[in-house]
Amino acid sequence: MNILFCYISQKQKFLALRKSLYFGFLGFILIFISPNLPSFLEIKSFKFLSLLGIFFIIYGSLPYKQLSFLESHPHKIVMEQKFLIFYFFNLPLIKLSKDSINEIKYFSKKNHFGINLSIKINDKKTKIIFLEKRKKIIQKFLKKNLLEKTEDKITIFFPYFNENSFKKLKENI
Repeated sequence: MNILFCYISQKQKFLALRKSLYFGFLGFILIFISPNLPSFLEIKSFKFLSLLGIFFIIYGSLPYKQLSFLESHPHKIVMEQKFLIFYFFNLPLIKLSKDSINEIKYFSKKNHFGINLSIKINDKKTKIIFLEKRKKIIQKFLKKNLLEKTEDKITIFFPYFNENSFKKLKENI
């Protein structure tokens, strides 16, 4: 049994941190400017600018927070003899038979990378089992990562797996 873990590069974390600092700085500026408005604008704009500043701070911190959470709760693919099990934030989500896999490709653009897995649908050997009982988690994953759905196959994107993980997966299948 082999286990492949997702990979978060330092460059990705740095870019997410930089984005959060930009938005956080903008948010603090809005919060500190709002009390110093002229008296005729002060009542209406104070609350709005303060709320807008808080929104910018929260919005900016989300990408870094998500990457940090992903480091402590990584996605992983467990390769068993006949099956692949995909864990989404350390929760077992999908179990696939290796026979049902049609094609594997590596995808990479800037800081977005991972493995595209094409799965045969109309084959008798195809077994796709959703292990997670909470439908919201499955829907969230498929909404974000289901790339293509045709009559004979579906393509699912497994994010943050590097090229080494792709090569090991291809060898194992």
